[in-house]
Amino acid sequence: MAQQTYLGAGSGIVAVTDLPIGVAAATLKQGVIAAGGTSVVVWTPSLSTLRFRLMGWEIVYTDNATLATAAIVTFSLLDGATTILSWPVFIPATAISAAGTLLVSRIEKLPAGGYVSGARNNNLSLSLSSAIVGGSIQATVWGLENP
Repeated sequence: MAQQTYLGAGSGIVAVTDLPIGVAAATLKQGVIAAGGTSVVVWTPSLSTLRFRLMGWEIVYTDNATLATAAIVTFSLLDGATTILSWPVFIPATAISAAGTLLVSRIEKLPAGGYVSGARNNNLSLSLSSAIVGGSIQATVWGLENP
C-alpha cells in the first residue's frame, strides 16, 4: 500500500488525495481562542485580491475550558461577519482536568469545491457566543485561495 501524504506536517488532518483533482496543495491555518476570548481570525487571504475556499476543519478544546457559569456555547465559523455554520457545545464551570484535550471534533470535509468566501479579502473566524474563562479552543482549517 502506498504511503498517504497529509497536509499539516504529517498530522493526518487531511490527505492530499482528498483535495479536488488537479490540486496538489492546500493552505492549512490555525487559530486559538485563549481564556477571556470570544473569537479568533483563523485565515486572512494572503493577498487582498483573493478569497478563501474552505474545504474542511477540525475544532479542539481543552479539558480545562470553562465558563463563569456552565452553559451551552454556540461555536460559529464566520466569513467576514456572515455565519457560515454554527453548532452548540456544552462548556462546564469547573474544569474536568488540569490539562489535556476534552474534545476533538471529527474532521469535517466539505463537498468538492468547498465553501468560497462571499468577498475578496474576508477573514475566516471562529467565534464563541460566550467568553471562556479557562482553557482554550483551537480551530484548524484548510482549503485554497482563489481570485
